[in-house]
Formats: sequence, C-alpha cells, structure tokens
Amino acid sequence: MTRASAVALPPGDDEKSGGDDMSRLNPEGRAAGSGRAVRSRRAVLGVLATVIVLQGGTAACGGPAAEKDTGASWELPRRPDPGVRDAVAGLMDGIGARSSAEEELIRQCMAERGFRYVKAPDDTAPVKMSADYAISPDEAEERGYGLRAQMKSAANAPRDANNDALRALPTSQREKWQNAFSGGREAPMMKVSVPEVGQMQTRDGGCVAKARKQLYGSLEQFLKLVTFQGNFAGQMQQRAARDPRVTALDKRWSTCMKNHGYAGLAGPSKAAVRAGDTYKERGPQAAFTFETAIAGADATCQERLSYAPRRRLVEDLYLTAGMHKYEAEVTAVRELNRDAQERARRVLSGRD
Repeated sequence: MTRASAVALPPGDDEKSGGDDMSRLNPEGRAAGSGRAVRSRRAVLGVLATVIVLQGGTAACGGPAAEKDTGASWELPRRPDPGVRDAVAGLMDGIGARSSAEEELIRQCMAERGFRYVKAPDDTAPVKMSADYAISPDEAEERGYGLRAQMKSAANAPRDANNDALRALPTSQREKWQNAFSGGREAPMMKVSVPEVGQMQTRDGGCVAKARKQLYGSLEQFLKLVTFQGNFAGQMQQRAARDPRVTALDKRWSTCMKNHGYAGLAGPSKAAVRAGDTYKERGPQAAFTFETAIAGADATCQERLSYAPRRRLVEDLYLTAGMHKYEAEVTAVRELNRDAQERARRVLSGRD
C-alpha cells in the first residue's frame, strides 16, 4: 500500500487490531522522518527518524532502552571517520530494487490466492540523509522550508488503488483479502529486539511475510536488521541532539531567533513546525509569507552561529561511534542486503 504511511504505533496496538487496519496495510518497513521531506517507498535517513513500523502487521511493542541514556554517556572518538555519512547511507544501497521485488512477490502471492494487488510505483531517487536544519538565506526567501510545495504534492498524490479497491469490497471479502495479505488475527506474532529501537513485532503469515522470507531468507532477520538499518542514522542523530555541545548551540540559536521576533523555539526543527502550524490558522498566502519570514530568520541565525557545520561534526562523532559499537549488526545488514539484492535481481528479471 502507500509506503509513506509508516508511523510509530503505541505498544500493543498491533495486537489489538490484528494488523488488519486498512490504514496500515503497508507491505514494507520504512523509516518515518521529521525532516523537511520524507520519500515515499523509501527509508529516509532522517535527523529525527522515529521508530520504523514494518507495515503489514508490524509494530513497535516497547520503547528503546536507549531513551534513558544521555548523549554524553557514550564514549566518542576524537574525530569522526572520514566518509562516515556515506557509509551510513550505504546501508540502504539497493533498497529501490529490493522494494520493487518485494512488491512483485506480494503481487504474485496475492494472485495465487485469488486476489488483486496493485504494486506501488518504483522510486529511483537516491537515499540520502535528511536534516531539519541547514537552510540558506536564498532558499528561505524563495521557498521557506518547502512546506507549501510539500502540501501541494500531497494533495495531488494519486489515490492508493488497493485501499480504494478494499473499501469497495463487501466486509467478508475485505477480511479475506486482509488475511491473505498479512495473515490476519490468527497468524502467530514474531517479536525481536532491535538495538537502539527496542522490541519489534510482526505477524508471521500472509503474503507480506512470505515475500520477505523469499527475499531475505528469514523473517526474523528481516525484522531485526531492516528495522536497525532504517533507524540507525536517526537514533545516532537523536543522541547527538542531547549532547551538551548541541544543546548549548540550540540555546544560542533560540536567543538569536527571539531577537528576530520568534520566541520559544528550542531548535531549528521547531521553527519549521511553527511555520507548518500557521497553515492551519491562516490563508495559504499569509501562511507562506510567515513561512519565508521565519525561515529567513532561521537561516540568518544559523549562518551567524555556523550552526550546520558545528552540529554535523557532533552528529558525525555519534555516527562513527555507532558504526563501531554495532559493527556486527552493520556487517549483518550488508550481508543480508547483498544476498537479498541477488534474489531481487532474479525476481525482477522474471527468473523467480
């Protein structure tokens, strides 16, 4: 279904619903980010990526133990590894082909069970780390945070063919479709513990689980490692956000913004949130005028403080520390993806 719908669910929600809510029939796990743009069908390495929900009956069922840690509790290197951001982004290499292959396997499985499944369109855009800061004055003046463009894009997005088809089915047929897709309420629940994320769960049944087993070899490994890779960057950047160097930088930025007439903002991401809230309160043109104004002040304060390079340096220290701390998981992710990539190639070439 629509892969941009991934959101973090409260503990136990999946068990209450049986994983069959039409709004959560997304067959693929993706990281939802709170940066300025979240790609559909693609794991975005967002600054504030939330716990990923592997749709098709998968949810977070416990908060990450890391929440109790402070950013300063980690032993950090003196300097980041060269190219650490490229290395982190590289964990997602080939995700487009694997996503397309998973969609095709789900389509085939649903057809075998007598149901029609419409695949999500391919997305060939590259995966890259997003940020909810680092805005230039020119960008701010021209488009603000890009919120108006995002809203227009969302309004013009095509409707989800599977949701539309499901709504048109009688209740009994809808339930059969959902059972074929995700296994239904009777499918056993698999739970795994994911570093930096917590416990995740998914139903081991239906075409979604079958497709993932075919592609990744193990549903358990898929759930653990794909969740890990989709959340790793965001979790490291959240740790960096709690680092005293970043919190001190945010305080200086907040003071600068107050001097420009925008008080009560804890950090750059909050400026974009305030701009977004304005669209609910004012007309589109007035809201856009406010958006470009607050974004301009944000850009000015960031330039004055060298905000972006200072914050990136701290983030890169945490990314480096995390890549070393979780070296075994990183190696496992690369091996899992390498093998899945070959299977995906065969699926997409029609050999499987």
